[in-house]
Amino acid sequence: MGVKRYTFLKTNSTAGVAERLVLPANDIRTKAFNIQALESNTGFVRVGSSDTSLTNGIYLEKLDSAQFSNENYADTQAESRLSQVYLVASQNGEGVIVTYELGDDLEHT
Repeated sequence: MGVKRYTFLKTNSTAGVAERLVLPANDIRTKAFNIQALESNTGFVRVGSSDTSLTNGIYLEKLDSAQFSNENYADTQAESRLSQVYLVASQNGEGVIVTYELGDDLEHT
């Protein structure tokens, strides 16, 4: 079967408020994902865990991206849950494109 790549858009509705990339009910488990700030962003976004804020988290301006991978860990079953990743934008409606991989052993829950 192999690895398949999927993409979705996530925008932050209220500036300064941390929002999950996906709701827990729609959780996605993946070994690797990429987050890229939208070209149309006029401010910045920050990405991270539940404590992400306008001053805390990975800083991305338009078209900046960050890659995350669990493939280098000794635990080959390590995975990321996209419902545990948060986004904060400096302006209303700014966002990111998320690309993630699903393999034979990972699927939507």
